[in-house]
Amino acid sequence: MIDLKKIDLIDKDITNNLTKIFKSKLYNSLLLDLKRSLYQHKSVFLVGLADLGRQAIQIEGSFRKFWLNLINIIPDRKDEFLANYNFVSSLPIGGDVTIINPEIDFKDLYMIGNRQVENEVDDGDICIIYGGKATSRAINQAAINASKRGASVYYLYDEAKEKIASIDVAKGIVSNKNIIKISLATEDSKCHLLKELIFTYSALEIISAEWLKENLTDSEYKVVSDLGYIALSLNDYAKCFNVIAKGCQKEKALKGLSSLSSLMSQDNIYLSHNYLCDILTSLVDNQVKSGLPTFKKRLDKSGEHNKDLVIDPLFPTAVAWQHIFRRSIKGLDESKNTYKLLGLNHPHIVSYHSSELFEYMIGYEEEASINKYNLVLLDLNENYENMEVSYFTKVAPLAPSAIVLRIGNVSRNKIFANELIIPLKMPTSILDIFSHLLIKVLFTD
Repeated sequence: MIDLKKIDLIDKDITNNLTKIFKSKLYNSLLLDLKRSLYQHKSVFLVGLADLGRQAIQIEGSFRKFWLNLINIIPDRKDEFLANYNFVSSLPIGGDVTIINPEIDFKDLYMIGNRQVENEVDDGDICIIYGGKATSRAINQAAINASKRGASVYYLYDEAKEKIASIDVAKGIVSNKNIIKISLATEDSKCHLLKELIFTYSALEIISAEWLKENLTDSEYKVVSDLGYIALSLNDYAKCFNVIAKGCQKEKALKGLSSLSSLMSQDNIYLSHNYLCDILTSLVDNQVKSGLPTFKKRLDKSGEHNKDLVIDPLFPTAVAWQHIFRRSIKGLDESKNTYKLLGLNHPHIVSYHSSELFEYMIGYEEEASINKYNLVLLDLNENYENMEVSYFTKVAPLAPSAIVLRIGNVSRNKIFANELIIPLKMPTSILDIFSHLLIKVLFTD
């Protein structure tokens, strides 16, 4: 959880930085490019490594979920919504398994990134590259390769403009005039991930809102806008962290956050369907930073256990993973001979095959572990399923303790006898940006 003592500084840092970016010609160029691609049925790829690769997966899942949900609201538009559903894809370097197995350490990782770009990216597509500190050869090579293939490349990096020129592995990025470079640099390192999240969500929300307004009838558009499926102003996007920061400093919220900090110091199993991916990626990021054991496979015999787990209370593991990606899972699935021809003969490359993901338990069959953990059901803005509550109520007696963590716009109606409430007023938007941002703030160390 972000240090509340520093939240004012972080808030000012992010708001000032994003305000400048959202007024820039480069950001406007991205919006026009995204809209063009959406109408031309091209693809947008979110390319990242490690924590930024995991965040790319989470953003993709949110985008796909939005368009899928619209089918239930305006059924006659099913075909158009499904076309938009496939517009955004994540491309984590090393494949989808890196969402939960972060220990990828291939010496020639850049060759894997190049291969992924060659298999996915075509002329006319867009690549949003999460460059981080611009020091990853794998990410930088992927950006250069995507540009060679005719994609529009937007390279987001977390360094000052004058500093990137001195980074050896970034020289190919700096010299490539076809790669649009956008600095997200801020003074506080705690802003890492938050800026990329707000930047990407804002752009996707804006072009999605424009598409809805331009393509739905007046009555259809009224239905979706009344449900809160609207875009914010650019000024509001720049200040969206400010909304959370101010809300967190109110008396009742501070009291709840203090209790949450104590709760998070214990070993917990978090239950959530709608925010499963958000919590999962945050927990994995925490494991990497702290050196804790990463998630274990179902057949792991080491005897170690994770400090925290997350479970989808609605589905078994094989189906829960499908709800995270909402597309075919992509790993390093080519033959060993292919990788050898590429100069890759790493003994653990099989660990990143797409089938490996299903060996990591995130479904309700993991309830056998509940007696080792405190049980925490997440209720964010009362956006929970009745079946989640039913599962929680059923297994709560098995845990040492059980509690419902209720955050956001919460009514007085109790779900469970033991509840921890953190009241925060948050606006609604197309991709639910405030909820995703809040989970990053609360769950990431």
